[in-house]
Amino acid sequence: MRRDYDELPREIQENGFDFHWDKNKLWALDIPVEDVDVSLLVWQLELPFWAHDDKKYNLCPMRVLENIDLYPDHKDRILNADTSHPIDIMENQNGKLEILDGVHRLVRLMLEDNSKVKVRNIPRSAISLIEN
Repeated sequence: MRRDYDELPREIQENGFDFHWDKNKLWALDIPVEDVDVSLLVWQLELPFWAHDDKKYNLCPMRVLENIDLYPDHKDRILNADTSHPIDIMENQNGKLEILDGVHRLVRLMLEDNSKVKVRNIPRSAISLIEN
């Protein structure tokens, strides 16, 4: 179980991953790229994954997508996101595809009206390889 699990908002406790991962270990995996419908990933944009006003876990990416100019830091990250890299996803403990890395890329791709995105679907069997 995550070290800070009890400190996370209820929505993330119920829907987020139950482990920490190292992005460098994640990026080092040799996983094929495939296309996925945005509709399979958009659900998590309603979860407060992002920080705002120096507070963690208090901003849903969908709020930023709805009014991007209110959030200049995230706007910059979104507009500068390198969408040539696939989004890393994994099935979470509830059986939903969840983003490990690439929420800002997803939002940018949605702003560009993409209905499909490039992903690397990391198998749950790789958790021990990417755990932090």
